[in-house]
Amino acid sequence: MKKIILILITLVASLTYAQTAKVKDANAQYPTVAMKASYIQKDMESKRKYMNAQEREVYRVVIKSGIVYGIDGKIYPDTINNTPEHINLVKYVMDAHGNLYVWDGYKNTQIRHSGIFAGGPVAGGGEISIKDGRIIQINADSGHYPTAELLKNVLRELQNEGVDINGITH
Repeated sequence: MKKIILILITLVASLTYAQTAKVKDANAQYPTVAMKASYIQKDMESKRKYMNAQEREVYRVVIKSGIVYGIDGKIYPDTINNTPEHINLVKYVMDAHGNLYVWDGYKNTQIRHSGIFAGGPVAGGGEISIKDGRIIQINADSGHYPTAELLKNVLRELQNEGVDINGITH
């Protein structure tokens, strides 16, 4: 019974996201991966925050000519994080349409990679470092969606948006 409930929650979350996602570019369709099943149960047990479209919009960034802007139109502030193994890295996820969402998951530990899309599938997720509006480092370090293959999706989208990916550590 517990497995059935977990599966239903995952399906509802995926459908909710699919119905509310803003399509940045109808031609930009990236493959996605579902969250590991073990994390669905962990998220439920720890009462992790799952966001709806309006809540996640605050974390969406826009990239124009290689520069990262917040949804408010201002250049995204430098990422600052003093966690020893994650210096100046914050969290990100990307949807199937290339929309990128960035937040400091080390300061706000209730928001996980899974929370942005309410447990739904992503086209990329990990950590990112931004300085002076430019991405300087990115990885696929996500417990919920751990696959380096997805990083290729993100790098392709960044390149499409004018980011010089040769200057990014990954």
